[in-house]
Amino acid sequence: YPGNAPASRAVPLGFLTERFIAPYAIVNANATHPHPKAQVASLLVAFATHYLVVQQKAPKDLIAYCLQQIKGLDQETENLLTQVAQLPPSEQLQPTHYEILCGVQPIEHPRFLPGINGLPSDAMLTGVCTLYVLTHAQSAFEGLKIATQMGGDVDSLASICTGVLAGRYGLDSLPGFMLENVEG
Repeated sequence: YPGNAPASRAVPLGFLTERFIAPYAIVNANATHPHPKAQVASLLVAFATHYLVVQQKAPKDLIAYCLQQIKGLDQETENLLTQVAQLPPSEQLQPTHYEILCGVQPIEHPRFLPGINGLPSDAMLTGVCTLYVLTHAQSAFEGLKIATQMGGDVDSLASICTGVLAGRYGLDSLPGFMLENVEG
């Protein structure tokens, strides 16, 4: 499975006109990770951004919308998203739920450092976890907290989710000290 770089770069693609999102998301993935899982992850993040930030649609319907956008492209991702749509909010997640979101635990080499629990460097799982976080977070800061609680390789997940959620809810949905530390 390819790494999560294509998903990490896909947020700006969500600001394109909708008919351009899919072809550009594929180009984005193929630039470094020409693999169907990377392509689908890029599509998920780009369409999620478009849906939540540009269209300002309801987060509760995000997974259903994204499933329509990737229909027929990767059955494993479709099946996983269907399971993720049924998961409870983050404060109610159990270890079996984390295995749905993050895969086999602890992470197995070479997908990340062996013996660590959480999200491996995996395009499909990063895309799926992104949709989970975006569905359940009601601010950029809440999304950041949910993303980091996944454990493992969360820097990409956290940056994707915080970026999309700040676009939806505004930078004011992050604590002032965080903005001050980043922006000076």
